[in-house]
Amino acid sequence: MGQRVKTDDPDFELACALSDDLRQPLHPALRLGDLIDALEGVDPDTLVQFDFGGFEPTGVASYRGHYSDLAIGFAEDGLKAGEFLKVLKEAEGAVFTGYKGGAFRMGRQTPMWVDNWGRYNSVAVVAVEHQEYRVILRTKMIE
Repeated sequence: MGQRVKTDDPDFELACALSDDLRQPLHPALRLGDLIDALEGVDPDTLVQFDFGGFEPTGVASYRGHYSDLAIGFAEDGLKAGEFLKVLKEAEGAVFTGYKGGAFRMGRQTPMWVDNWGRYNSVAVVAVEHQEYRVILRTKMIE
């Protein structure tokens, strides 16, 4: 996963704040804040899966397709709801390094994609479905 960058640069912080205020949804991808809200109150031991291949989330990193967005990594064994929620909350306000460099602050309006580090396949999270024993992250290819 991408390495977080920490900064005490007030100019950088101001630029990030202005950028977050101006960011407008351009596609149906859920935002970081939407995912956090959807997982609040879910039993921490609940299984979280994507709607493809039974894969589960493993963490987040800057998305190679748009460095200022986040990508959720996936594998056969991943994070339960409580662990995943913690990762998402830690990403809010954090600065991530893009695939080829640059520092990008993530906020509640950051679009959420699905891909492992260094990959780019245009699949976004578009909905969260609560089922009896699991949470399903619904995805869609966005071109």
